[in-house]
Amino acid sequence: MKTLAPDADAWQQLLGAGTCEFLTTLKDHPEFPTLDAQYGIKPALEVHALNSASPQHVPALIAFSKILSTNNQFPSLDPKVLDQYHKLILSRPMSPEKLTSLGIVLSNSSNPTESAAREKWFDFSLNAIIVPYIRDPTMQLTPITLLSALSGHVWGVKRIAESAQIMEWLQDRLGGYQEATGKFAVVKRMLGTTLAEEERVGKREEGLLGRWRFHVEVFVSRGEWWRDPAAEVATEGS
Repeated sequence: MKTLAPDADAWQQLLGAGTCEFLTTLKDHPEFPTLDAQYGIKPALEVHALNSASPQHVPALIAFSKILSTNNQFPSLDPKVLDQYHKLILSRPMSPEKLTSLGIVLSNSSNPTESAAREKWFDFSLNAIIVPYIRDPTMQLTPITLLSALSGHVWGVKRIAESAQIMEWLQDRLGGYQEATGKFAVVKRMLGTTLAEEERVGKREEGLLGRWRFHVEVFVSRGEWWRDPAAEVATEGS
């Protein structure tokens, strides 16, 4: 843990990224709460994760995010720390690491309690943190990472569907293989989350996908168009 201490020397700092990775592997250990209380794992990561000037900022931010994605960690975190994290995400400039981090934190959608805690906290405007970057190559498809995480939540589907710009982008057929694959996966997961919720409540949930419901159903039903053999032959011959 000394490698992450504020007064770590140059040699210790070289080991900081490895320490962050090691601490990440402990997140699913049944004794993690005890280890955290004994060694101050989360506080040590917070020092670097919430300080973009730290040499360990990126590895600590990803480790911190992965820990927060596990059960019982997000709801139990000090609200002041969550507020600092919120401000970090909104600070400029936006970066792939920030969007990736937020996507990781929101990825826990299988537990209703965890999902509800994230819904209460997530008050970001998608038009502010995603729309400006959906066609920015420097973001390395990280908007899709965040949208994929959101699409696993019932409330997340609704939030995405409220943005016409995002929905239109997700359903266009532009972009390379990775982008097309990612966008299709997000839309397909949005529909899957919607159908699962409808099955749970026993009725059609018009409010989730809203006016996009028919478009999404058609888009998903047509499948992965880029895998069409005829299209592949045409591409090869062009």
